[in-house]
Amino acid sequence: MFKPVPMAKVAVVGPKDKMAATIETLHRLRLLHIEDFGGGDEGFDLGTPLPEGTKIAERLLRIRGIMKGAQMAPPEDARPFTIDNLRALDGKLRETEDDLAALTQSRETARDELKGVEEQLGALARVQNLSIPTSLLSGYASVAVASGFVPPQADLSIVHALGPAVDVLESQEPEGRFVAVFVPKAQERDLQEALSKVGFQPVELPPFDAPPRQTIERIGLRKASLETEFATLEEKIATIRGRHAAAFFALDEHLAIEADKTTAPVRFRTTDHSFMVEGWLPHDQFARLEQSLARATTNGVYVTRIQRASRTGGGHGAHGHSEHHGEDAVEENVPVMLKNPNRSGPYELLTDTYSRPKYGELDPTLFMYVGFPFFFGFMLGDMGYGVIVLLLVLTGVFNKVYKFFGFQSQWHLNRIFMHAAIASILFGALYSEFFGFELFGHEGIINHFETHFGPIPYPLARLTNVKLLLALTLLIGVIHLGVGLVLGLRNAAVEHGMADAIKHRGSWLAILLAVALAGIALVPPILGLGDVGSPTPYYALASILFLVGVVLLVMGEGAIALMELPTIISNLLSYTRLVAIGLSGVGIALAGNKVAAGIISGEIFHMPYPVALPVGLLTAVLFHGLGVALGVLGPALHALRLHYVEFFTKFYSGGGTAFNPFGAQRKYTKQEVKQA
Repeated sequence: MFKPVPMAKVAVVGPKDKMAATIETLHRLRLLHIEDFGGGDEGFDLGTPLPEGTKIAERLLRIRGIMKGAQMAPPEDARPFTIDNLRALDGKLRETEDDLAALTQSRETARDELKGVEEQLGALARVQNLSIPTSLLSGYASVAVASGFVPPQADLSIVHALGPAVDVLESQEPEGRFVAVFVPKAQERDLQEALSKVGFQPVELPPFDAPPRQTIERIGLRKASLETEFATLEEKIATIRGRHAAAFFALDEHLAIEADKTTAPVRFRTTDHSFMVEGWLPHDQFARLEQSLARATTNGVYVTRIQRASRTGGGHGAHGHSEHHGEDAVEENVPVMLKNPNRSGPYELLTDTYSRPKYGELDPTLFMYVGFPFFFGFMLGDMGYGVIVLLLVLTGVFNKVYKFFGFQSQWHLNRIFMHAAIASILFGALYSEFFGFELFGHEGIINHFETHFGPIPYPLARLTNVKLLLALTLLIGVIHLGVGLVLGLRNAAVEHGMADAIKHRGSWLAILLAVALAGIALVPPILGLGDVGSPTPYYALASILFLVGVVLLVMGEGAIALMELPTIISNLLSYTRLVAIGLSGVGIALAGNKVAAGIISGEIFHMPYPVALPVGLLTAVLFHGLGVALGVLGPALHALRLHYVEFFTKFYSGGGTAFNPFGAQRKYTKQEVKQA
């Protein structure tokens, strides 16, 4: 739970005629994280793809092109196809491929022509009063033509002054004054200079053999015909898409899997007659791998365990020594497979967002499982908002948000936000908040029930207990950072020995405890929360711990490390954001309630009650909608920050390689093969 799954390195060796069966079995089992062979070993060559790989890749490329052209969307809740189903449908699917390819090509042709026709209509609409065919505005060998718009007040005398051979045609168009100027080819440059002086804007028109008004009518008929043709093609494509989308996605998945298998040998070591593949798997799965390969290849390949990776990051044999020629074997790049209980499993997403732990390093996922919802709920802390967030998750609204922002792992995110919403409801009950209203307590809208649990009042109204909440957040910070430093002490002791661990991590733990003890004596009086008696014992013990911590820190990291002493205070103060973010949410909710109440009562805008009531309610909905949006975004980001920046840096480095076994997760297909 706190450590990655123990891994073992294995090698599979066999003759080349058993390679295909080996690949098929490894892919089906999804147990082996293959280490790619990069060349360089004398006597071994890099493997080559299987012969059928080229045809499979070509078919896969064609299928994906057709699916993209037909705009196929992944089917929801479609029953997976068996491989036998796909083989039986192969002829029909190939016919459908051809039909879709022809239809999409025709549709693209119609789309392009329709686009061209629309551009022509747009251009002709600018000069619909022109009396000559547009074909007469271009195509001369000895005559230069310039056509376009000039300002209404433009004086064209400068153009006419070019000579008697100049001819100017004008028409008044909806867009303005259109002119077409004809001059001998030799005067083309002079014409351009003259037109530039009168604000001329050139326009290119498509060449047609009739005046624009007549041409517009003819092209309009062609446009209508193309639109009908395009709609018919779209309808045909949509019909095929609806009938066969599930089969196409299954075929795509199947071909992608087969393509993956055919290219697998490029990751192997090979000779003229044999192959070898090395990789990692969970050490307790070795027997399953060995037995499955023995059955699939009729004992034609040899499987051996090279080493079992050490939990501390190195590698050693299964019995404390290497099984690889009797030598000690140390692996730096052991792939990491996390294994957490079902409830905390979704939080592996948050761990991986930061970084996968190294092999042998503590997995912080369980701490995220506890800490993230706690911090989120502490900040949001409103029963109404918590219920809204929970409903948004359960009704699938959040799925659309994830899709919009391109987030994957929707199931994991939904689980995380479900826990966060429940924590918000529980903290809302502690604060007695419901959409900004206080249900119980001094200003409770239900009753004024109040009590105390020691120094903690109930309800713990945030607006009237800010100082107490600040003190609690500092205490939470001490506990959270303390846990991180204890874990860091453990990690350092495992890797470097207890002496080094005490110097590098124990020093900071002593300094944190010193700050905490000083805070116990100092913070309550400052915040007006009373005192704890004589502060002398706290200060004395804090001074001793601080001195011990500083000495150990200098011994371990040198005097330069003293520059980092203020970070322990900044880390602690960072936890006060739990109050600040929460109060900002309370402010938005209260503002919404007061503005809405003012509108309904007529104090704001002075509207008639039948109008004021819906306007006020809408205002409240808008304010609380903003509150929910910010209440999800802010607490989520700051809860992550407190883990990633304050907590993880005390014990966690990450940088591990995720366990990625050879094989594929099937979604649209399934194999009718008995699993080993």
